[in-house]
Amino acid sequence: MVIKKTEDRRQKSEWGKNLFHFFIFWFLSSVFCFLAPSAHAESVLRDTETENFLAEQTAPIFHAAGISPTSVHFILIDDTTINAFVAGGQNIFIYSGLILRTENLEELLGVIAHETGHIAGGHLIKMNEYMENASRESILFTLLTMAAAAVAHSGDVGSAGTMLTQQSLLSKVLAHSRANEDSADEAGVRFLHKAGLPAVGLQTFMAKLLDQELLPESRQEEYVRTHPLTRDRFESLKGRIAGEKEPPLPQPAEDKYQRVKAKLRGYILPRTVIQEPIGAGISSRYEHAEAYYRMGDMPNTLKILDSLQTAEPTNPYFAELRGQLLFEHGKIPEAAAEYQKAAATLPDAPLILQSYGQVLLANNQITVAIPVLLRALQNESDSPGTHRLLAIAYGRSGHEDNAQLELAEEALLNLDYKSAQRHAKIAHLPPGTPAAQRAQDIIELAKEKIKEDKDHPHGRD
Repeated sequence: MVIKKTEDRRQKSEWGKNLFHFFIFWFLSSVFCFLAPSAHAESVLRDTETENFLAEQTAPIFHAAGISPTSVHFILIDDTTINAFVAGGQNIFIYSGLILRTENLEELLGVIAHETGHIAGGHLIKMNEYMENASRESILFTLLTMAAAAVAHSGDVGSAGTMLTQQSLLSKVLAHSRANEDSADEAGVRFLHKAGLPAVGLQTFMAKLLDQELLPESRQEEYVRTHPLTRDRFESLKGRIAGEKEPPLPQPAEDKYQRVKAKLRGYILPRTVIQEPIGAGISSRYEHAEAYYRMGDMPNTLKILDSLQTAEPTNPYFAELRGQLLFEHGKIPEAAAEYQKAAATLPDAPLILQSYGQVLLANNQITVAIPVLLRALQNESDSPGTHRLLAIAYGRSGHEDNAQLELAEEALLNLDYKSAQRHAKIAHLPPGTPAAQRAQDIIELAKEKIKEDKDHPHGRD
């Protein structure tokens, strides 16, 4: 699968759990937004190459922090502003704008190490506890009053006495967040050094943003508005990094990062990219191939891919892009051959396997598609799209009950509990089998969720 946007209802539900904290820190502006994403960041980008690269490069940082790399999930947000945050446990959200604006891999790893500091420090949990102790209702009332005044362009809205009474609470919350930021800096540098990685990237990235605090808030980068960045904090960070002995990152890792950046830029800014000359390097050609693909220009995309695949005939990501392009232009057998190459090199990549299974279904290779899709689910079981494709494959092969179970799984993941219950009941599977037990589990879980919806019609916590 090439870079694609997704909208996950389950993910939006998770973001909603932190909505109270989001309002508080959005109004405060200067508080680090590791509790929830901004309201406009709803589109998620999925790409096997980018996800694999991030997992590979950040594993040493997580090991240094005592965190299992497999427990941390990266979510790439389609937003050209600069920002990153932690939310919903060990999920690191990275805006596409952050990747595009970092000069090199050292800067990106520096930011990720900082976010890891928040995870290792338990800042999300501690902030939740702090907010409870600081009186949630009192702070929320104050902030809503502030918001009303801002909308009305008047300081007369609300009670001045109440505002003054709550001022000390707001100051404490702000100070608490700034302490977390400094702590995350210190931890991030320590993790990088322990992993044998340079920390100078965090300093150079922060240096770019330091002067932004002098600008009006409307002109500041989102990272600055949501991460308290003071001159003292920057000098403290600089002092921690001074004299570090870690060598620069290996050139192959940097080259891979430049490819990821180029691919992302070609996807997000295709019109800009195709106006630029194509360089001789792999990254420039890759960027243009992605841009022409996004523009629906098949001849130019294939022309560039020919040169890329000649240079690197076993590169699975080039084969993936070619396969997707051919599939979208109705060249199904040729697309299946390209996806077969990609899947042979990356047999455990769920996104590639999902797309390969889809192409096999389109090529009427049902018996081949089913094991491919099952393998995709083994590596990413919570993919509604893969369950949907498997349901189609089972239905077309005459296994209607299995198809109904897969539709139930899809509905459950999409939070459509009534449909999940209905499909699971229709699936008459052999008693005592794992499939029959799973259908019963879905029925019971859906029943509980439907009851919760009735008891809490405005949403669950």
